[in-house]
Amino acid sequence: MLRDSAPQALNSVGREKLENLEREIGKLPQVDCPLKHYFVDGLYVREISIPAGTALVGYIHIQPCITTLSKGKILIADGDKTVELTAPFTVACPPGSKKAGYALEDVVWSDAYLNLDNETDLDKLKAKMTASTHEEFLLKYKGLLECKS
Repeated sequence: MLRDSAPQALNSVGREKLENLEREIGKLPQVDCPLKHYFVDGLYVREISIPAGTALVGYIHIQPCITTLSKGKILIADGDKTVELTAPFTVACPPGSKKAGYALEDVVWSDAYLNLDNETDLDKLKAKMTASTHEEFLLKYKGLLECKS
């Protein structure tokens, strides 16, 4: 984890909005969003293809990552504001970030993470790099919760 990256402050109102949206989306029929995984020494890239018309909510990032929108157009909300992004677009995301999206066009979205131990087990990577709740994020970020194998 990069030591100089501070967790993103997400206010409790914004966090609650995203959690409510996530619960409501979970009640709807789920859309297949194919994933691809790429590994090189010290780096893991997770690429998701999102069909147009799909709404989704991501996990909370435990560590910083580089996010790239390489195809399409998507609305992204962080609980406080919504922006429209059009490919090509790249941004650094700090730890603690969680976003919702609505694909206006077919989208290809990638997150690139440091993977210094060169882990390739996808369940272990998910446990190490994401959290489902704010409480889990705080525990993992502070190093108080060991990732389960």
